[in-house]
This record gives sequence, structure tokens and C-alpha cells, in this order.
Amino acid sequence: MPELPEIETARRGLQERLPGRTITSVELLLPKLFDAGDAISLRGRTIERVRRHAKFLVIEFTDGWDLVFHFNLAGQITHENLAGERISAGHPVPAFDAPLPHKSTRLILTFDDGSTLWVTDIRAFSHAWLLPRPEAEAFLTSKNRGPDALTARITPLETLPSGCLASKSRSQHTRVPSQ
Repeated sequence: MPELPEIETARRGLQERLPGRTITSVELLLPKLFDAGDAISLRGRTIERVRRHAKFLVIEFTDGWDLVFHFNLAGQITHENLAGERISAGHPVPAFDAPLPHKSTRLILTFDDGSTLWVTDIRAFSHAWLLPRPEAEAFLTSKNRGPDALTARITPLETLPSGCLASKSRSQHTRVPSQ
């Protein structure tokens, strides 16, 4: 599964490249990728910003809709500009420099500047949701991911249940009753 630092790296790279870009072409190669919304309706939408919520990557559009991705076990996202420069994150198969589309590519988005975004998943476990922003926020909140590990401003002591700092003189082993 792509870990949080990988998703954050993808977010940062995509945030540098995608705001202001309009989707001109959509090719959905695996319809079950979308749990909510219609992928074809992405055509014509302009990206406002790219953000992250836990391990969810969120592409916000200027019309108030959000495209939410979760890459699960083997998902990968790659953006390539016209100069052939790529930003990739997620599972390492296909290799980040492999020709795309790959046989496991699930979604291809082309933008008004000629760049392309591929969502690839060798296991087909990734998910996408296209939702109005308030519904996307409610959906993300319902996942109970807690404070964000990269932005939370809490101290370790605030997160410990009471009694965790009790004396260590008690046994670390649990007795198993004979059966």
C-alpha cells in the first residue's frame, strides 16, 4: 500500500503542476474504479488544488466537486508533462519509468497543456469517488482517520491514555491459564 509519505510526495508534485489545468479527455479502463460519480463527467473540469487527507489523495475542481482517490494495496499515480518529466507515487509496478499506459492502467486523464495523468493498479483494488465537496468532506470525515500525522499540533503526552506512564515494576508477561 502506498504509505502516507508517498501520497504526500504525489500531492506536492501534482499541486505544482495541475492547478489551472482543464481535463480534455477521460479514458476509464476499469469502471469499478469509481465507487461514486461518473468518470466521463471529469471532462471539462478545471483543477483548483490537490490535497491529501490521510492516505486519500483529493483533487479539487473549481466547480465545487472533488475527485478522491485511495490506492489501497497496489495503486500508482503518474503525471507526465510534455517534456516527458514524470511524478509517480505508489506501488513500484509498473516501474516508474515504464511506458504508459500499462496493461494495468485503470484511468487516463489528458489535460489542456497536453500532459497526462495515469492511475495504474496491478491488483485493481484502488478506488475513486467523484463527489460534491460537502459530500467528499463528509465521506473523508466518516473514515475516522484522526489527526493528520504531518500537520497535527499535539504533544505525545496529550495522546496517551491515563495510566500509561505508570511504574514499569509490573510484569510485562501475561499468565496463560492452563487448559
